[in-house]
Amino acid sequence: MNVVQCIRSDREKTYAYMHKKSSTGRGGDYKMHTHREYEVFVFLKGSARFVIEGNSYQLRPFDILVIRSSELHRVYYETEQEYERIVLHIAEDFFTRHHCGYYCRVFEDRTAGEQNLISGDTVKQAGIPELLERMERYIRQTSRREDAAVQAGIVELLHLLNQTLRQRSILPQRNENIQEVIQYINDHIGQAITLDQIAKEFFISKYHLCRIFKESTGFTVGNYIMNKRLLKVRALCGQGMRISYACYEAGFGSYSNFYKAYVKATGAAPRKDLK
Repeated sequence: MNVVQCIRSDREKTYAYMHKKSSTGRGGDYKMHTHREYEVFVFLKGSARFVIEGNSYQLRPFDILVIRSSELHRVYYETEQEYERIVLHIAEDFFTRHHCGYYCRVFEDRTAGEQNLISGDTVKQAGIPELLERMERYIRQTSRREDAAVQAGIVELLHLLNQTLRQRSILPQRNENIQEVIQYINDHIGQAITLDQIAKEFFISKYHLCRIFKESTGFTVGNYIMNKRLLKVRALCGQGMRISYACYEAGFGSYSNFYKAYVKATGAAPRKDLK
């Protein structure tokens, strides 16, 4: 069962703040996924492991994960404890509106799946828990959706997160072979990629590759490639490229293949969703 402790977003949907509790860690859909926005995930209570692009982070109270839109991720629960977290989604428009584009570097200036975690000790030293308490107090004090105090708090949070960049020394648990496969896929996402081709490239049997890839990422090899291609189309369309061109650049081979994959993944036609 999920209990929402605190929630707020603005009318333009440049940010969404949510503080939630799940009674057993089973109160939602925790499949591997991405978001269109940047995500700040604050772990507060429970026993959980977070996987981002095949790298695994064991979470402790007040650990923070910073995740960009192209990073596939999900949480795994290891015991039936209460699960409490704060999730903040921040759209690119937020950085433009508040003239703080420089703060995107906490999400962008790193390899996908690496240096996502800021330790709870570092978070406490930065005063972030107190800042989050103030933000939630501001949210509860007013019903206005346009709350300047909350938005100012988000800017301050981004400032504090950026100050922690040099203090990140915690490395994720990772399978080096799978990381090399993921890098290979990302480097060749616009080309035809087959399971046989990957297995041959890394001198590994297809059966073993499929097994360890699913264990590490939560995806089959085929599903991972498909999701990365869909993300590539979204990114290219966001840069102004027409969908009919973007689907070829992302390796779909035809608009028909892309259309079927997009509808299957999202339930909507791409022209209704992509600009």
